[in-house]
Amino acid sequence: MTREEILNIVDNKHIFSVRFLKKDGTERTMNCMFGVQKYVTGKGKKFDDADHNLITVYEFKSKGYRSFKADSVIEIKANGKIYE
Repeated sequence: MTREEILNIVDNKHIFSVRFLKKDGTERTMNCMFGVQKYVTGKGKKFDDADHNLITVYEFKSKGYRSFKADSVIEIKANGKIYE
């Protein structure tokens, strides 16, 4: 999946699940959401996610912001559908 396809699948302010391969080759699943403003410091990132093919989300389990590479996504569960 491309970054744009993923962003079109997932609605802002809706919880979704993403399964992807980490840098070390292991699989990870996150329950996450876009648009969460809690814990934002206002400093921002020093780089643009699009330049690195990254997607940044808020993960509920770790209660923090996490990023994953769009091209490492195996599956997304969103809006009652599964996308592979």
